[in-house]
Amino acid sequence: MSRLITGATDGIGKEYAKELAKQGLNVVLISRTKEKLVAVTAEIENSYKVKTKWIVADFSKGKEIYEHIRQELTGIPVSILVNNVGRMYDYPDELCKQPEDLLWDIININVGAVTLMSRLLIPEMKKQGKGAIVNISSGSELQPMPLMAVYAASKRYIKSLTLAMAQELSEHNIAVQCVTPMFLVTKMNQYSETIMKGNLLIPQVQTFTRSAVFTLGKTVETTGYWSHVITGATDGIGRGYAKELAKRGLNIVLISRSEEKLIATASEIESLYKTKTKWIVADFSKGKEIYKHIKQELLGIPVGILVNNVGRMYDYPDELCNQPEDLLWEIININVGAVTFMSRLVIPEMKKRRKGAIVNISSGTELQPAPLVAAYAATKSYIRSLSLAMECELQEYNITVQCVVPGFVVTKMNEFSESLQESSFFSPPAEAYTRWAVFTLGKTKETTGYWTHAIAYCFIKLFPEWLRIRVGHFLAKQLRAEYLITQAKRKIM
Repeated sequence: MSRLITGATDGIGKEYAKELAKQGLNVVLISRTKEKLVAVTAEIENSYKVKTKWIVADFSKGKEIYEHIRQELTGIPVSILVNNVGRMYDYPDELCKQPEDLLWDIININVGAVTLMSRLLIPEMKKQGKGAIVNISSGSELQPMPLMAVYAASKRYIKSLTLAMAQELSEHNIAVQCVTPMFLVTKMNQYSETIMKGNLLIPQVQTFTRSAVFTLGKTVETTGYWSHVITGATDGIGRGYAKELAKRGLNIVLISRSEEKLIATASEIESLYKTKTKWIVADFSKGKEIYKHIKQELLGIPVGILVNNVGRMYDYPDELCNQPEDLLWEIININVGAVTFMSRLVIPEMKKRRKGAIVNISSGTELQPAPLVAAYAATKSYIRSLSLAMECELQEYNITVQCVVPGFVVTKMNEFSESLQESSFFSPPAEAYTRWAVFTLGKTKETTGYWTHAIAYCFIKLFPEWLRIRVGHFLAKQLRAEYLITQAKRKIM
């Protein structure tokens, strides 16, 4: 099987070819410039050790080129077609001032290629009983665009065509996806120095494509690119999620209360994974007052995934009446407030886009009431209940809600216990845990996030709740005793 990309020697097309080749898939490249085709195929073959084929074809010529392409593809089964080739105005201007030849180029390339290339390959995909077609539209399709009238109309055509094709071909197991990028740093936008500088909302084409390819097979429509928000993002599970998502080429918004840690984490992610980051200083323990600030900071940033990770634990296990009042309010504002109001903040935009994902980090303490960590465990039960209710509310909008229920993980949250700071079969480091947890996103609405935690979860659930409460109480007493002995030793020293 091969994957065919049109307009494959520059920009989005070239990066799609490289991303697919990176997955070990053979690619067929179509473009009008032989020299570029030779160079790109050589680069891909040398970098990814896959087979390539190139076809010279100038889609601006219209009808005459398709018989040539058909002959070149004889005997080559194509499982993915990426209709990327496109033509833009040289610069924005009124329709009547655009050269006639340019307008025909736009019609033949933007409208003709996506239509006729799809028509060419669909019959074989039907015979194969599977396939995927990715049509690259543009954010300009969102509304009629004065000074780019024909270009924007051609991109609206692509969206309309794609959604109709998706319905026609669903019974044949052929996925059809419309990708609607906004501004990118590509040659197509060379008329604007501002666009070519790039920023969080105008990514490099490599960054965009890594994100876009990740959505293939997951959604019919996508902008291909968004940012992902992680709360409590500078330590433990939150930091692990940020790095795992960035590793996949996704841009990250980090929220935490420590500016110094945010700067350090953002710098590490950008240097390691070549993605863009934004950080927001916010102390969730302050309650209601912080959300207006967060909302303003997120204006104009489409959020694809929200990871509600921020959490507060007791300083050490002890009875409810012995816990400081301020600590209990922190636990309520952070563990209950943040997951509730961060979700409320991003859901409206996700509903408009009809896609998104929310990951809520609960805890294994929600399995039963937990003496000596009573309020903390109760907040984690709240998170599970909230998550499953939200999942039901939002499924019609194509928004995934997942509740992650980790057991013991080596994080700063468990610093009160030296034994819990030692990694083991059932207590992995945060980095190992999040590698597994991220893998489950989109696959299940509830997960322990780690395979050994799943074993422990299943075993624990075999016993009645009253017994689990008593065992939990005993273990919490042991952890409290360990903490108090350690503190006494430190005072002596």
